[in-house]
Order: sequence, then C-alpha cells, then structure tokens
Amino acid sequence: MPLARPPRPAPSAQVSYGTAINACARGRRWQTALALLGRMRDGGEGPQPNAFVLSAAINACGGAGQWQEALRLLEAVQEVPPHQRVYNAALAACDKGGQPEAAVRLLRRMRAAGVELDVFSYSSAMSACCKVPRAADGRVDPRRGVAWRTALRLHRTMRGTGVRPNAYTYSSAMTACERGGCWEEALLLLGDMRADRVAPNRVVYTAAIGACGSQGQWVQVALRAPPGTD
Repeated sequence: MPLARPPRPAPSAQVSYGTAINACARGRRWQTALALLGRMRDGGEGPQPNAFVLSAAINACGGAGQWQEALRLLEAVQEVPPHQRVYNAALAACDKGGQPEAAVRLLRRMRAAGVELDVFSYSSAMSACCKVPRAADGRVDPRRGVAWRTALRLHRTMRGTGVRPNAYTYSSAMTACERGGCWEEALLLLGDMRADRVAPNRVVYTAAIGACGSQGQWVQVALRAPPGTD
C-alpha cells in the first residue's frame, strides 16, 4: 500500500497578504492594497509586513500613478529593514510618475543604507529622468535640461561601479541624448553597447538618430547601424 502524501504546509500569512496585495496591484486597486497593509500593521501579535509585502503595496500605488503614496509608504513603514526589493518598487513608482529628483534621492538613500544598487535601480532612475512632463501651458519644464544630464551621469556611474547595463538602460540613456541633442554622446553609447555585448534595438537607434539628426549628424548613426536592425 503506497504511503499517503504528507499534507502541503499552509502558506504563511505574510505570503497570503503579499499575494493578495499583488493582485490589487495588477487590478490597480491601490486603496485596497493600503487597507490590507494597514490591517497587517494593526494586527498586534499577528503577521507583520516584510519586504515582499511592502514592495507589493508600493507597486500597487506606483502602478496606479500614486507615486506620492508609494514614497509615503517607504517613509511610514519603518518596521521593515532597508531592502533592495522595496527601494526598487519605489524607484519604479518614480519612473512611472516622471519624478527624477525623487528617484535620485532614493539612489542616495540606498547607498547610505548599504543596499546594493542593481541594473533595475539605475534603469528606473534613468527612465524617470527621461519622463519629465511638459508644463500645463505646453512650455518645456526647465527640469528637463537637468534631467537628461542626470540620466547620462547615472549611466556612467553604473558602468563605473561594475553594474552591467541592459537594453532598457541603454534605451533610457539614448533617449536622454535625444532630449539634449548630444550626438557625440549618442555615438559613444553605441560603442559602449558593443563593448557590453548589448544588442541595439529599434528604440535605441531611433533615439540615436533623433540626437544626431537634431545636429545634422544622422548619417553618423546610419554608418554604425548593422544591416537589418530591428
């Protein structure tokens, strides 16, 4: 007679809460996510939030465009120790909300807290720098001039610290070149991509052409693009 399989262990309450909050994030129900997180924190001797749960709640806020609420959570839930997953969720919220200053401050906080910055950390901050919106009257926000320079500086810092960029990182850096009309920097980035063995894609070449074209140097990109680039 075969032995009966032992019963599967019940998932921990923290995992259950985290799964439920992740479901809220997918459904853009950020207020429900906050209510679940609040129930955990008010539970006394019950399960308390951990990095998985807190990052899920921050993702729920960020995914719904509530970047201010995402950063408020990072400040408010002090019982969760600094964690890369939590900071990266907050950085993603800054990216979606086009908040480069807040993103750069988060990178500084990560370093100060001894939390390792990875490719996602840098990429989110760089992407945020490329999303500074126009003013309500259509004029260019003066922050844009600072933001694209910051994106390129972050890219150089990232490579200097040994974090290997990916295609998304290079797309953000190249978009920054396009915003600033930095055609020489754009060509250097194409060379860096080859050195890092990252294949340029259509987004990268489109941004590079934009950067070079604004200065009458679009042919420089054409000479560097391999046949059949997509």
